[in-house]
Amino acid sequence: MSEPAEGYRDGTAAGAAIKAAAQRSAQGQSPSTDALIRQTTFDRFLCRVFASDDGAFVLKGGTGMLARMPRSRATRDIDLSATDYELDTAVAELIERTSLDLGDHFRFIFATRTDQIEGDNQPYTSGCRLTFDAYLGVTSRGIVGIDLAVGYHPTAPPERVTPSNRLTQLRFIGHDYLLYPLADQVSDKVCATLQLYGDRQRPSSREKDLVDLALIALFQTLDAAQLRIALVTEFGRRGLGPVNAFIVPSQWGATYGRLANATALSTIAATIAEAIAITSRLLDPILDGTVTSGNWNPTQQAWE
Repeated sequence: MSEPAEGYRDGTAAGAAIKAAAQRSAQGQSPSTDALIRQTTFDRFLCRVFASDDGAFVLKGGTGMLARMPRSRATRDIDLSATDYELDTAVAELIERTSLDLGDHFRFIFATRTDQIEGDNQPYTSGCRLTFDAYLGVTSRGIVGIDLAVGYHPTAPPERVTPSNRLTQLRFIGHDYLLYPLADQVSDKVCATLQLYGDRQRPSSREKDLVDLALIALFQTLDAAQLRIALVTEFGRRGLGPVNAFIVPSQWGATYGRLANATALSTIAATIAEAIAITSRLLDPILDGTVTSGNWNPTQQAWE
């Protein structure tokens, strides 16, 4: 936990400080000032969720990616998984946590709940969609959408991380996040890319998964044995057969380019062919069994 030297006198002063910090950080680049302001609202919400160290919730999805890499793709929602709770208990606990006063003049008021049968990215989980009305002082800061899942079982322990996209110059109490293990996040995205959906066996349309995988390959380290375990486990859960190479649906391309252009991939892997090549260097040696141990070196783009 980080403690501020002092807080802000009211919501207006806090809002002005957030805007100024976001403008200094953005400097005309991606993420934009507006995106950083939005991410700060998310951060204040998540600091309430993770104020307790009990490990009850784990952060997934695009917000988790931004916590690891600030120039990841933008996201409109927060994906959370409850580690041990049943769904109704998890919802009640989350609402209770978000009512915590951290002295930052933010408030998050529970608004709606919509139940879901299965998760899109993990079909064996269940969950719900929650919305909270966010306020800074008396000023609305929009809606915070939460996709809350239960029934997840990662193959590795969650990772406690100080979010890399936090505007650290702000005088707020900060808490580290508990992130879904990176190897399991990779395996989820690989399987979601390869899986066919519905009665018509349609290919995935989640080109954002390739954006995330390419970013991970370029900027994150992974343990080969841990990644292999995560992939084999996820293939089994989804009933997918053995795969020796990473492939993407043939119709992908246009959406990838648009999403990648707003991330660190814009000058490294602007085309889908470049992203596939980068991601395949990470995944294929694990999928075909030629690499069983060692660590991924993102700088060298090689297993060592």
